Amino acid sequence: TCLVLEAGRWRPDPRVPDLPQPRYFSTLVTVPGVGVFIMGGGGTYTSSLLLTGGSWEEGPTLPGGGAESGCGVAWGGSVFILGGIPEHYQVREYRTGSGEWEEESKWPQLGGKGRKWHGCSVLGSQLLVAGGWDSDCTYLSSTASLDLASGAGAAWLEGGKLNTPRTGLALVTVGAPGRER
Repeated sequence: TCLVLEAGRWRPDPRVPDLPQPRYFSTLVTVPGVGVFIMGGGGTYTSSLLLTGGSWEEGPTLPGGGAESGCGVAWGGSVFILGGIPEHYQVREYRTGSGEWEEESKWPQLGGKGRKWHGCSVLGSQLLVAGGWDSDCTYLSSTASLDLASGAGAAWLEGGKLNTPRTGLALVTVGAPGRER
């Protein structure tokens, strides 16, 4: 069920139909002008759904082993999915214009022992990741960034540490495009 906040109360939004099958631990990405993608999740690692025009339709099959507890963002006409189970290291790109996943990712994999249950966001052209668990289920306090505008030559840069290791977190960008903070 999709909920909408009106007058300080949450209620079901009648404009959005229920999902055709239950989803948990999936990745949700809103792509302006395209729709809403729900990718992967427990028990449905490689399937995706796309909401356009008020109805859900089968979306593209996720490459590799799919994603449960991964993270996703939209940037530059593409959807990116990062980490998750069983592909802890993955950085995959889906091009909304062609409707296809890249066969081989041009992006460097997540470093260390990968990530799951982490947060991610985009600030300008910087793809940001923070926290989560690594493939050994160790809680992470690390952060990193990848400059998407650099293309195939991009490399992950280690950022600062969170005050405490965190998992199951969300990162958000606040502000108009190009004026995020």
